[in-house]
Order: sequence, then C-alpha cells, then structure tokens
Amino acid sequence: MKSAGLVFVLSIVMCLTDLAHSEDWSHFYLRAACKLMESRDFKTGNSIGKEKVIAFQARVSSRLRNVPKGRTVRFDTVLLNEGNGYSGRTGQFTAPTKGVYVFDWTITVDNGDTFFTEIVKNGSAFGYNHCAAKRQSYERNCSTTSRIRLKRGDKVWVRTTSQGTDAHPTWTTFGGHKL
Repeated sequence: MKSAGLVFVLSIVMCLTDLAHSEDWSHFYLRAACKLMESRDFKTGNSIGKEKVIAFQARVSSRLRNVPKGRTVRFDTVLLNEGNGYSGRTGQFTAPTKGVYVFDWTITVDNGDTFFTEIVKNGSAFGYNHCAAKRQSYERNCSTTSRIRLKRGDKVWVRTTSQGTDAHPTWTTFGGHKL
C-alpha cells in the first residue's frame, strides 16, 4: 500500500514537472495517469470540462396584451439554445440531463400596466415575478432568478398568475443554464 502511495506522489510530481510528457519518458501508464488527474476533480470524483453546455435565452417577439391567468408565456424568439432544451413553440424548457439549473426571467411593462408571472416545474409554482408600473413615466423591468433541481425530462416554464394587461416585446425575456 505504501508503494502505491509513493507511485501516486511521484506521478503527480512528474505530471507537474512535465517529465511524463517529454520524449525521453516512455511509460504509457504514467501519461494516462496524468491525463486522468487533469480531467478529474478528486474531491468530488466528477469529470472536469467533459459535460455538455446547457443554456438558453429567449424573448417575446410581440406585445403580450390581456393574457389570461394560467397561460404559458411563450418566449418565441430563441437567441441561444445550447443543448436544445428550450422550445420557442411551446415556451417550455425540458431538462436534457439531471442537475441544478438557474432560470431568470424579466417582464417589462409600461406606466399603468401590470404583468404577474410565476416559474413552474412540472405544473407546480416555484418562484414569482410581479411587475407593476404605477404612476411612472417610463417602463419598468422586473426580474427574478430561481435555482431548481431537475431530473432528465422535467419541464420548466413561465405562466401568468393573473390577467396581465401588457408586456413589452424584446425586453421580456426568459433564460436558464445548468450549473
């Protein structure tokens, strides 16, 4: 057992000093050990840099007027969709893999308008964004961020919690990514 530990320590030293990568060194197993050490987080056992990026960003293409309560907000202009988890047609994100995801959405309303929404995981509310611009002479942006643990195939979307009077296109956005 002590000799295995010594070999491991020597392997680390050789990796750090590039001896295992020189032309003079011919031990294939040592090169493989170096590659393994470079690609692993030994604290967690996870691979480093091997996971596929999952991220999306979308916006609304036209004004949302008098949207009924309980309606899915369709962010139909997809700006980014790494991992192909978001559908601009349905307004839903489907998790390609399990993990913790970060979602953010921004609603923009004019003076006197309101637009109340919630983020939903498989039909259950997880977070809220109540945007109201009362007695203002300019638009109001309201943003919310939620972190949600998902299993592969779980669905997340934004829906209205009351009838929204009006939300701006372009500045009304929905995005997310896997941590």
